Amino acid sequence: MVGLLESRMSLTNTPKLECLPEEERLSELEALGVLDTAPEQIFDELARMASEICDAPCAMLSFVDVSRVWYKATVGSTLREVPRDQSLCRYAIESTEFMELEDALDDPRFSHNPLVTGQPSIRHYAAAPLITSSGACLGTLCILDEKPGKLTASQRTCLTSLASHAMTLLEMRVELNARQEHETHLNVIAQECPAIVWAMAVSPTREIEIRFVSTSLMELLGVEPMALRANPLLILKHLTGQDRVALERQCSQAIKNREPFSWEGRLRCGIGTKWFQVKAQPRAAHGDSTLWHGIAVDSSKPKSTQDELVDVLIDKALINKELQQGIEERQRAKDEILDYQEQLRVLAKQVAGAEESERRRIATGLHDNVGQVLAALKMKISSVHKGLSESNHVEALSSC
Repeated sequence: MVGLLESRMSLTNTPKLECLPEEERLSELEALGVLDTAPEQIFDELARMASEICDAPCAMLSFVDVSRVWYKATVGSTLREVPRDQSLCRYAIESTEFMELEDALDDPRFSHNPLVTGQPSIRHYAAAPLITSSGACLGTLCILDEKPGKLTASQRTCLTSLASHAMTLLEMRVELNARQEHETHLNVIAQECPAIVWAMAVSPTREIEIRFVSTSLMELLGVEPMALRANPLLILKHLTGQDRVALERQCSQAIKNREPFSWEGRLRCGIGTKWFQVKAQPRAAHGDSTLWHGIAVDSSKPKSTQDELVDVLIDKALINKELQQGIEERQRAKDEILDYQEQLRVLAKQVAGAEESERRRIATGLHDNVGQVLAALKMKISSVHKGLSESNHVEALSSC
């Protein structure tokens, strides 16, 4: 979802949105993959922060399913789910607005509800909706109390911000999982490609690091990919004298100018000598290093067959570009999420040990910092999507 965090910030600041049809809402809930998952510390801490800041004995992170309301995290309760027709949250998801009942017994919708008249004897109820980037309300972050009550404006704002944080974490997880599946798919294609597909990083001092090489290296040259990663210069042992000089000269020139290169020469294989056509192009990498992606095609076959093979390979060439960049981007995004979670944990500890006046100050500070935190996460999500651009992919293939 491009612009996930821009949408998240917009939803946080918009008081009312039109709800999606129930079928679409349930579809998004299923796609989120959160139902019936194990408790997780980060979400338990968000619920605990909601309880502490709102000075309520019970807080829940709830998701409204077809016939039940399921709780991902709870504080002050052992419930894991309740029937949907008994839950107060089923009314909360009918709107994207904040919902609060100062005394549930005074509302005819709830005055006969078994959760109000019986245990847990709900009187005060306040819920911030869990809204996806597309506007679907999947559940709530809510607080409950056996006594009537009313939240302050800052407490309402903070509960809404915490709900937004919860959805941000869940949607970023979906993005990262999708990216991982995409990388797995690309990896399978690269490994089955009948050419040697590779990627290497070259530092300004000409140090070479092999980032990726397909298993066809073993089939065509008899060289284990791990052996080449450990010693990139191992490939030079498979070159004849003249071809080695020509390849080193062309590579040196291309690396110096950071320009694509194409070379054809002989490589010694386990069954003799074969002709190979090599194409590579540079891509920007971290720091001063340059990331190179390329293919090596067996060109020993008759030219008519070779041309057909090259055409097929060009269509799939440099797929490992997305593979390698995706791995690096996903790791950076994961690191950002971990930093984000750590900030929430530190804040949770501050809230847990604070007096009521201090809790309100922290609540106000949390709201003021939401924009900064989400802006930082926005950069990570944008980088995850950057490599998926179709135009970039076509450009990479055409320049091979």
